[in-house]
Amino acid sequence: MGWPNQNQAENLPDVHIQEDVMTWEMASSMLPLVHRIVEDLMASDRQLLLTEEKRDLLYNQRSSLDWKGRSDLYHSQDEIKRLSSKLRGLLIELEQIGITLLDAERGMIGFPTLVNNRRAFFTWKPGESVIEWWCYSCEPDRRHVPPAWRKESWRKRAPGANVA
Repeated sequence: MGWPNQNQAENLPDVHIQEDVMTWEMASSMLPLVHRIVEDLMASDRQLLLTEEKRDLLYNQRSSLDWKGRSDLYHSQDEIKRLSSKLRGLLIELEQIGITLLDAERGMIGFPTLVNNRRAFFTWKPGESVIEWWCYSCEPDRRHVPPAWRKESWRKRAPGANVA
């Protein structure tokens, strides 16, 4: 999210723009994309851990390894580099769309928002079908999203809109 170019900025009123705040609806609309990224992130992380274990085992036996064993050791080192790079890319992808990884072990994601003028997150983790929780940025406790925060978009309520 960039700043407006100078020509546009001259015509804008002098107001503070909060670019990293999402509504529940915005966060929910991003969920399918975020779900795929998190699945890939967690699968790559599991594969990295397994590959590191294999590499460590082979490395500890390196003096007695045959040619195939040494080849497996070198291959595992290359695979660790590839997986590490993939993980960095996925984390950058989350960052670029304005999402924060709150808990890597559980795959919990934070969609930035404001609650009572305090930085907060709508939260989601694998296994949850919708965004039902939020938390303040410095607090681990998640709270239910109040129904009032889940209001439908004005587009869905507009005259002539198809309501399912």
